Amino acid sequence: MRFFCFLMFLFLMASCTEKIDFSPYHQRKIVINCVLTPESIQKLSLTYSNVAGNFYYEKIADATISLFADEQYVGSFEKGNYDVWELIYEPVTGQRYRLTVEVPGFPLIEATTTMPYNVPVVKDSEKDYGDMEKDVFWRKNYVQNEYSVPYWIFIMSKMDESDYITSRDRLENSLGTNHPACDRFNLSGKSMSERVHNNDLTMEQHVYLRIHPEVGEEYSFCVEGVGNGSWIFFRASSEEYDKYLKTSFQKMLVYSSFDDPSQWFDESVVYSNITNGLCIFGAYSDVVFKYKEDLPWN
Repeated sequence: MRFFCFLMFLFLMASCTEKIDFSPYHQRKIVINCVLTPESIQKLSLTYSNVAGNFYYEKIADATISLFADEQYVGSFEKGNYDVWELIYEPVTGQRYRLTVEVPGFPLIEATTTMPYNVPVVKDSEKDYGDMEKDVFWRKNYVQNEYSVPYWIFIMSKMDESDYITSRDRLENSLGTNHPACDRFNLSGKSMSERVHNNDLTMEQHVYLRIHPEVGEEYSFCVEGVGNGSWIFFRASSEEYDKYLKTSFQKMLVYSSFDDPSQWFDESVVYSNITNGLCIFGAYSDVVFKYKEDLPWN
């Protein structure tokens, strides 16, 4: 189950899908995966699309990839290892970005997105409950100030003392919240109380909480989990990236039931904002609460 959840995490962070074409006349398209982050280096993946059943993605060696901020030229991505291209640049919150990709023999590829502001959320530690270190049920409380952009909450359990996420760290599968603006599209059908034999708990959701707050509202709410969920992420997403994340996760939930034949008739499509191409150009910014005091090595 943990391995499956980790695959879902990788899928949401760096993959794309398209409708299966069983005809022999596959039309090759350009696949672009670029999500702007508040880091000093931006990365982009550039490949050709594949026919169904082929898991090898052919890289593109000859391309001109440019980034514009509010229509002002920022710079061009340089070719790195295999399908990865890089640009030394740190995005500015609130700015509108446009990406252009020129590949010989293909029409101009374009996409736009806006760098979101951080989620205005703070701890309300006086109401916290539970002990992460003992791998039992816990509840962390927060106050979210006025905000109107959807954001995502997820939990990473640290497996070592590093101050950054490593391959050993664990994305938690089960979490819950009483936030009234939470999207319930990924409910498991169980309450958190079924896991920890307690009362007055939230409904369990798979891997992520998607929050879509109303304009001008302030919320006091909790995040609940099981395990040493020592890092809790509040990920502000651009409109485009938000749609991509939700449709990707919905698609993954359909295909997670291997004994359900109805999945083969699923016609839902993962959102893409790439003109003349496939995949996503989006942006996100994280607020991370690190509960180091709850870890066994402190």
